[in-house]
Amino acid sequence: MPNVGAVVQVLNYLGLNPDVADSLEGIVRWRLMQGHIDRTVRETKMALEWLVQKELVSQDNRVSAGALYRSNSNKKEEIEAFLARARRDESIRDEEMG
Repeated sequence: MPNVGAVVQVLNYLGLNPDVADSLEGIVRWRLMQGHIDRTVRETKMALEWLVQKELVSQDNRVSAGALYRSNSNKKEEIEAFLARARRDESIRDEEMG
């Protein structure tokens, strides 16, 4: 199961910037610049995998750039609802993340 904080941070970044497409390393760099040095590539990867599985984020595999991720514009309301729940209750229930 991914780290809830990592999921929220990645979804905030991609969801609030719908025109952004970035690599795993680019998203990790963004998280590091945001002062989340204690977060790891592994947490971000798990968060991205979970978000892709839930279809909140799409993954586009490029030969030259590796995987690029962006928010799923068809799931805008679901993304906003998830982030609102996360803001209200930072300890989102395990069954929601599972």
